[in-house]
Amino acid sequence: MKFALPISLALTLLGCSRESTPVTTVSPTPTPGALTSLSGMVVEPGGACIDNATVEVVRGQAQGQRMMQDSRCDAWAGGGGFLFKDLTPGVEMTIRASAPGWSTEEKTFVAGQQGVNASVLIDLRKL
Repeated sequence: MKFALPISLALTLLGCSRESTPVTTVSPTPTPGALTSLSGMVVEPGGACIDNATVEVVRGQAQGQRMMQDSRCDAWAGGGGFLFKDLTPGVEMTIRASAPGWSTEEKTFVAGQQGVNASVLIDLRKL
């Protein structure tokens, strides 16, 4: 009985040591049918939105979708821009942004977690 407490304490500490405790990493599994979105703005180097910029998906999910940036776009107030909805989380897509008199840029993104809207800025340069 004299050794019961020290033995019990030693077994408890051994059972809690890092070496004997398996580490399990759990990654979130998308819920079937759970979707996300990608929004953004096409801006000039100073951060102002470029009126009438065109944004199109050229590869990956949503390929072929195309839209004109909302002319009320305001990068500082977070209004306007473009939005691609109903995207599958974790799936890659490449978008191309262009506007008359400006450069054309392509960027590849991976749609974010389910229910989380990813936001991006695409910078164009004056030609």
